[in-house]
Amino acid sequence: MLDERCEYLRRTHRSLRSGRRNLHDRICSYLRSPRVARFSHDAILKQEEALSELDASIDDWVSKLEYAENRRSEERRVGKECM
Repeated sequence: MLDERCEYLRRTHRSLRSGRRNLHDRICSYLRSPRVARFSHDAILKQEEALSELDASIDDWVSKLEYAENRRSEERRVGKECM
């Protein structure tokens, strides 16, 4: 059960990281564009806020993953001691 949970958390973490990279790339493209004058500061701000929210979500998922992996390691250690 914990193995499945850890794998789920790893996949979610990778997906969030990928989404963050894509969003960051899009922001950089907007800022490099000669048409940047057409983009409102509000649009860029919203993208940056979304990036910040993704960072917070990624941090949360990393914490969940670390907790699950620690529990899994502890259960395996205890299981070996009982044998």
